[in-house]
Amino acid sequence: TLDPNVGGLPIVNFANDFTDRSLQRLANFGAFPFENDDELFAFALDFEANLNVPWIRSVEFGVRYSERDASQFRESAGPGFGNDAGFFQFSSQPFTPIALTDANSSVECFSGAFADAGFPCFLVIDDPRALFESENGPITLNQNEGFTQDQSFVVEEDVISFYGQANIEGEIGNVKVTGNVGLRVVDTDQSSQALSVISAGELSFTEYLPSLNLIFAFDGNQQIRFGASRALSRPPIFQLGSGFGLGFNGSILSGSGAGNPLLEPFIANQLDLGYEYYFENGGIFSLAGFYKDIETFIVSEELVVDFAPLDLQDLLSADDFAAFQALGASTLGLFNGPVNGEGGFVWGIEVAYSQAFDFLDVPVLRDFGINVNYSFVDSEIDFTASNSGQALALPLPGLSDHVANGQIYYEHENGFAARFEVRYRSQFISPQIGIDQQLPFTDDELVLGFQASYDFLEDSPLNGLTILLQGINLTDEPVTTFFGIPEQRGTTQFFGRQFLLGASYQF
Repeated sequence: TLDPNVGGLPIVNFANDFTDRSLQRLANFGAFPFENDDELFAFALDFEANLNVPWIRSVEFGVRYSERDASQFRESAGPGFGNDAGFFQFSSQPFTPIALTDANSSVECFSGAFADAGFPCFLVIDDPRALFESENGPITLNQNEGFTQDQSFVVEEDVISFYGQANIEGEIGNVKVTGNVGLRVVDTDQSSQALSVISAGELSFTEYLPSLNLIFAFDGNQQIRFGASRALSRPPIFQLGSGFGLGFNGSILSGSGAGNPLLEPFIANQLDLGYEYYFENGGIFSLAGFYKDIETFIVSEELVVDFAPLDLQDLLSADDFAAFQALGASTLGLFNGPVNGEGGFVWGIEVAYSQAFDFLDVPVLRDFGINVNYSFVDSEIDFTASNSGQALALPLPGLSDHVANGQIYYEHENGFAARFEVRYRSQFISPQIGIDQQLPFTDDELVLGFQASYDFLEDSPLNGLTILLQGINLTDEPVTTFFGIPEQRGTTQFFGRQFLLGASYQF
C-alpha cells in the first residue's frame, strides 16, 4: 500500500537479510557493451547583398552540406549463463559461484523516506567484472548472440540544403514593419546496413520549408509579432539504424527493431502570434499564442507485415524455424519498431510579466522586482501502443498542460542581490524503453530555489570578488511516475537538495 505520510512510498517488509554474505554470491556475469562512433563533415556558404529598393533592405542566400557517418557495434559475453540457460536465467552454472567478502563488496542502505518506508539494506559488488576475471580469467566479447548482430549497424546521411531570404523593412502609415520571408530546400539521402542478413534500407526525400516573420511596431511601447513556417526536425541518428530480430512463438512470426532507416523527419506547419508592451518604467508584458500542425511524428508501433520475401531459415533460430515449418504457419506476422505515425497538433498560449520596482516612491520596495510567466499547452498525437496494440490519442510526450514560473528578486546598490524562485509543471507523458516501450506519466512537481550573491564594491580592498550561494530543490521534490492513475506507481526518485557556495574574481 502507499502511505502518503512517507513520501507516497510503499511500505515494505522483508524477512530475509540481503546483506548476509553467507547467502549472497556472484553467480552469473554478463557484459553487453555498445561501441558508438559518429563523424560529421559539414560546410556552409552565405552571401548577403544590401538593396536600395522599397521594402527589401537586403537579400541573403546560401548553401549547407553535411555528410554524416555513424556506426553502432555491440558485443556480448555471458560466461555465467551456461550453454542452455539463456540470458538472465540462473540454472546450469558453468562455474562455481564466487563468495562475497568485505574486500570485494560493501553494504549500502537507503536513507530518508525510503528508509522510513522499510526498504532494506543490500550488498553492492565493487567491480563484478574484475571479481569474475580474478576467479575465472579474462572474458571474451563476441557477436555470437542474435541480438548483438541485430543491434550492430552503420548509418550514412548526406544532406544538402539551399536557402534564400529577403529582409523586410518598411512602413504602413505610422506602423514600422520589419522581418523576413524565405525558402529553404533540403535534400536528404540516408541509408543503413546491419550485420543481420536482410537488415538494410535507404531513403531519399526533398522538403520545401517556407517561412515568414514580421514585426509590427506601433509606437515606442507596443509591437506585434507574426510568424508562419514549415519546420523539419530529424530523428536521432542511431534511430535510423537497420537491424531487427525475428522469432516464432508457436503460432505467429514476430519481429522487432530499435531503428528504421526509412524514417522520415518530424514535419510541422506552424503559426505564431504575439503581443508585447514595454512600460515607460522598464517593465515588459507579453502575450503569445501558437499552433503547430504535425504532419508526421515518430512513434513505436506494432504493424502487420508479410515476412515472405525474407530468408526465414537464416533469421530464425533452428528450433523456431523447425516449428514454423512443422505448423505450416503464415508468413504474415507482427513487427514492432519506430515508424512515422499519423501526426497530430500542438497549440498553446503564454503570458509573461517582468517588472523592476525602482520607479516606486516606497524606498523599501524600490530594490525589488518580479518575473512571472505561465503557459498552457494542448496537444494530441495519434498512434498505436507497441505493447498492447491499442489505438491511442495522447498528449505529445514531454509537454505539460500547465507550466508556471515565478521569481522575486532584490538588487541593492551596495552589491547584495537575492532571488527566490518557484517552478511548477503539471503531469506529462515520459516514455520509457525497457523490455517493451511503456508510456508512464511523470507526476506534477513544484520546485523551489534561491540564489544570493554579494559583489564587493570599488572602495573595498576585495573589489572584483563575488560570493555566490545557491539552493536548488529546497523541499527535495521527488520525480514520480505512474501508469494511468497516480495509485499505479511506477518510480519515485529523490535527487536531494543541493546547496552550492562559490566565488569568482574579475581582474
